[in-house]
Amino acid sequence: MKNEKRLIELIEKYKKSGPYYTSYPPESRWDTDFSHENYAHILKEFSEKNEPSTLYVHFPFCPKQCYYCCCRTKVTNNPSKIEEFLDYQSSEINLLQKILRDRIKFKEIHLGGGSPSFMSERDFIRMMQNLSHIVDFKDVEEITMEIDPRTVDADKMFFYHYRGVNRISFGVQDFNTDVQKAVNRLQSLEKLEELIVPEIRKNFKSINFDLIYGLPLQTKDSFKKTIETAKRLSPDRICIYNYDHKPDINRHQLMIKPSELPNINEKMMLFVDSIEELTNSGYEFVGIDHFAKPNDELALSKKNKTINRNFNGYGTGRTKTIIGVGPSGSGRFLNYYSQNTLATLDYYKILENERLPVKKGYTLNIDDMIRRTVIDTIICTHSLDFFEIEKKLGIDFKKYFKREFNLLNQFIQEGIIDMNNNSINITPLGRIFIRNVCSVFDKFLKR
Repeated sequence: MKNEKRLIELIEKYKKSGPYYTSYPPESRWDTDFSHENYAHILKEFSEKNEPSTLYVHFPFCPKQCYYCCCRTKVTNNPSKIEEFLDYQSSEINLLQKILRDRIKFKEIHLGGGSPSFMSERDFIRMMQNLSHIVDFKDVEEITMEIDPRTVDADKMFFYHYRGVNRISFGVQDFNTDVQKAVNRLQSLEKLEELIVPEIRKNFKSINFDLIYGLPLQTKDSFKKTIETAKRLSPDRICIYNYDHKPDINRHQLMIKPSELPNINEKMMLFVDSIEELTNSGYEFVGIDHFAKPNDELALSKKNKTINRNFNGYGTGRTKTIIGVGPSGSGRFLNYYSQNTLATLDYYKILENERLPVKKGYTLNIDDMIRRTVIDTIICTHSLDFFEIEKKLGIDFKKYFKREFNLLNQFIQEGIIDMNNNSINITPLGRIFIRNVCSVFDKFLKR
């Protein structure tokens, strides 16, 4: 990367980069008194719109605790615990069915967690049967599944294909053995290679690898080798996530030694070098932490400006709304957000009372909607056309955001954005700091 010294100065200056803007406002600003009655009323209102939607299904269990994890998971090796969960999931689906009355057309399903691939084939079939009470699978165009390579074999990969899964995401994190040991996630490269041989690969329209930068014992050289290995295996998409060390929230992260973590500058340079490696190899830098081959649907949606962003990261724009089921499942529809209770036992207790397990929510006002549209546009397209936004939102952009315009001047001077009378454009350098640019329009952040 050219002028590394200047880049490090900017990294130091903008190390407080703001939210990832999978929602606006961020989940931390949502109300905690969102009731069953609120949620049921809103869902009924939404169902009458008959909009195409995504269903996110959270499976909370994993066979082992990864120390870096920030997802809502529980460790178990007891099959009866999974069966119990599916009983309660069925209860939640049945409550939703009564409210939705088959009015929502689900175009996508995302199976996440946790490790949904940890389920047995029998349990997987039962889960899909649960979902069939609110999903007409003839309408579904994409079923995405998160896969822990340690929990599957070739036969199970064929099974997923036969059951309708057509896009998969492997949790890889890092190929280096020392790093894997430090985060309690040992998995062999050879095992992963067996899962993506041509006869398996042809069954899925897109394969993603999840990697993480900033893990203990990662170095510039070791992570470069991980990127090189990923390139050799040639997934259609690669997501490179930032490790967020918050042991006060995620207690298992106490198992990671702070002394083994790269500092902020070293950490960001791992990511910057990865951008260069991947883009030089033909991957498109879609945004924030997502990369895709030029012919992948995600890269094409970026080019066509249909790309969108939700709780799962970037999407192709096939749907704009999402409904979440399971512990911590989150939703975005109309001018509302919702989130289910996080703890699995709380999820069970609420459902036993025949109430939807929603815990938090938020109703966006007009200003929130305007700011969300601006932030979404910047973070998805890396540009903002003032006339298009004014036409869409019915505002005088420069008057409405007079204060924000003054704050943008620093980004112009530093080469992070280009701005003229008609538009804002994120520069190649600015893609690293795009969350900082978006945060200018975030009224919830203290300036």
